[in-house]
Amino acid sequence: MRKALFVPGLIEDPGGHTHQIARALQVIPSLDRSSVYLETNSRTLTEYWLHRVIFHFEPDGGIGARLHWIIHGVHHDHPNDPMRLVMPPAVSVPLAAAVFGLLYLAFGSSYAPGIGAGFFLGYLVYDMMHYYLHHFRPRGWLGRMLRERHMRHHFQDDTRGFGISAPYWDDVFRTSPRARRSSQ
Repeated sequence: MRKALFVPGLIEDPGGHTHQIARALQVIPSLDRSSVYLETNSRTLTEYWLHRVIFHFEPDGGIGARLHWIIHGVHHDHPNDPMRLVMPPAVSVPLAAAVFGLLYLAFGSSYAPGIGAGFFLGYLVYDMMHYYLHHFRPRGWLGRMLRERHMRHHFQDDTRGFGISAPYWDDVFRTSPRARRSSQ
């Protein structure tokens, strides 16, 4: 009998036979509307505040200015470069570890893996959407609106429009991009 190899979220044996995924997911609490609502709002609010306060904090010089440029400034200097769209792993991996550590401290070993999985899945969806908004032209109303707001953040006023995947936070905190002025 072969030993099972544990991979977070999946139990698989080396022979390629996958056991029931439900067994690996027993530690994750069942989802209901309130937990999805809480996760979505906490993640999008975190996205908003990280973008507004941390990513747009621009030190005058030294190592702080260099770190800002590496983390987010390069994306604003080269917004159409697909290789400079997300944080480098040297920043994102420690940040993800810190986020998971906070979730572990706040929710314990029973709930942190499930909440963390939802949080990081949401972050991946955000990153893919961010890439899409930069490099494709959405056809639907929602995609066009999100792209327009984000392009205004880049090319019109980078002190507004921090809620990339959740623009309602810009409405709440009064940082919505301003409408274009008519040429009349």
